[in-house]
Amino acid sequence: MQIETRNDKTREISGYGILFNDKSKILRDRKGEEFIEVIHPEALNNLDLGDVYLYYQHDPKQVLASTEAGTLNLQITQRGLYFTANLPETRLGQDTYELLKRGDLKDMSFGFTVQKDSWDVTQNPPIRKVQQIGNLDEISIVTRGAYKNTSIEVCRFKCHRQTNPLTLEARSLLESIQTNKES
Repeated sequence: MQIETRNDKTREISGYGILFNDKSKILRDRKGEEFIEVIHPEALNNLDLGDVYLYYQHDPKQVLASTEAGTLNLQITQRGLYFTANLPETRLGQDTYELLKRGDLKDMSFGFTVQKDSWDVTQNPPIRKVQQIGNLDEISIVTRGAYKNTSIEVCRFKCHRQTNPLTLEARSLLESIQTNKES
């Protein structure tokens, strides 16, 4: 995620709320059974992204932005779901922005329903592959996300310039190369 402060006090952030083919940390279902989750690259196909919120810690009482208001922009790339957001000039917006700038917050998460999935039970723990998301209600800035490779940062330059699909794909490719070099 990127953060940008301009003279007009706009607080812009950006990052990836969902990454494709990225394994989650070990999760637990309602019965306490462990599993790992992976989001398939086509899981967001035909999904309506017109009414999605950006929350703080998955809390619907702590709204930071929304697609409906035009303060949250979402774009599906080859890497995942890229977002840019304008944080509000509220106490929550200011505090969240400051925690992001300091690096105290850096994880993203998302709230969704599953339309179609498959399981690989030959793995230990089993791997759940989400093939189609039914509804994406929100993405959230969280303290500890299930997917460690999601990202959020303060914009150093205008975030809206990065919503150009070519720019996003080029950035995604560079980030993939950097990640592979670190591995």
